[in-house]
Amino acid sequence: MPTEQEPIPLPRLESPHEMKLLDVQKSFQSSPKLPFGQNWYGKTERDFQPGTVMASWCPDYLHIFADFEDEDIVLAEGSSLASSLIVADIFQVFIDRPLQGDYLELHVTPDNHSRALAWTPERLNQFREGEISLDDILIDNDQSLLSDTWIEQDEGSWHAYLRVPISLIDSSSPHFQGDLSVRGTFCRFDASPDSPAPVLSSTSPFLSGPKFHEREDWHNLLLQES
Repeated sequence: MPTEQEPIPLPRLESPHEMKLLDVQKSFQSSPKLPFGQNWYGKTERDFQPGTVMASWCPDYLHIFADFEDEDIVLAEGSSLASSLIVADIFQVFIDRPLQGDYLELHVTPDNHSRALAWTPERLNQFREGEISLDDILIDNDQSLLSDTWIEQDEGSWHAYLRVPISLIDSSSPHFQGDLSVRGTFCRFDASPDSPAPVLSSTSPFLSGPKFHEREDWHNLLLQES
């Protein structure tokens, strides 16, 4: 697997024709597997549960697939992922948008509720000071962020497949081009019904703590043409 300092090559993907779990998994066979970890600790927490994420691309979408071991899947209450902070299992994807001057934070839950947020350092400070809410930085999804999820309760696992359109990352480009670099990272909130605080993990080496918004520790994802 590439080291954290090296660009991570993402192969071009032919989208599966059917959204069946085995078909989706097979379509990512040539993608590098990025394991979730807790690099800010000397060793992982006792309640840490493993997972991996793989990514690929096509001209219209950045494709992201994640596998999670999870013995106690916790779903968000209600029929949708609320704009407030919640205690639930959440897969998070962060993507830099240098042309827009901000970065995305995408969420999907095991029962396939999703949302997209757009952060800047100023918005992050305002949010932490209680001056704005997540409602103020929600992006109108308009069905542009596509997701499918599968819960395998008997196996103690769940899976998520996201398709992030180029319009959400760079509205000025009609298609992704090969050899483009995208800065981003993948993170996880692993909730437990017995604890108010989720177990946090990421594929990036946040050595000073789970500071997912610190972009210097994100991956350099290279959309490989061949």
